[in-house]
Amino acid sequence: MDYWTDMTEVGHAVLDPARGAESGMAEPDTTVLAFDARQTELPLADIAAFPNLAIALKVWEQTAEGGLPDRLDVVDLPRRLLPYVMLLDLEEDVLRVRLAGTRVCDLHGGELAGKTTDTFFMPDQARSVVVGAQAVVSTGRPSLMRRTYVALDGRYWSYVRLLLPLAPRPSGVPSLFKAAEPNTFKSIGSTDYPLRLQYGGHSLTAFRSRRRA
Repeated sequence: MDYWTDMTEVGHAVLDPARGAESGMAEPDTTVLAFDARQTELPLADIAAFPNLAIALKVWEQTAEGGLPDRLDVVDLPRRLLPYVMLLDLEEDVLRVRLAGTRVCDLHGGELAGKTTDTFFMPDQARSVVVGAQAVVSTGRPSLMRRTYVALDGRYWSYVRLLLPLAPRPSGVPSLFKAAEPNTFKSIGSTDYPLRLQYGGHSLTAFRSRRRA
């Protein structure tokens, strides 16, 4: 099952959500699992595997012939993609959501416009998102990436996203268009409370989960 794809069993323990740490005693029906957030850059040549993103990229390429566009016309984009679209502004070291599609907002529990990515990503993951956006702004080139991550509410997600540079806003703030391929955007589990732990030299996100049958 996809639920277990990126998880590693690291032991059995009682986890105290009030303390956010191991309390030390083994519990027969509880397994401590670690979920390692991942970012995998994909070749743009592979975008045909993600048909809605492929159309968005083509629209961007056509619009960008005279320089970076300030927007993509929604009329030219697949209707199915619109709920998974975001417009982002790169402000210093944070990304601020200017606009988010309805499905993205629903999946994150409410309206995202005006919020920064560190309000719904864990700090290390929020930073990785900003670094990816900075690279796109710096190079002026699109980025296709597969991401798995744990949100602050304890749910973890997987999706393939396309990030496109747009012309800076009148204030000079860099702007980006982001879209997730609908078929790839899915929740692959949840937890009442995430916590950080060190395992095998890596910092991972752990959660309490009932044993598999």
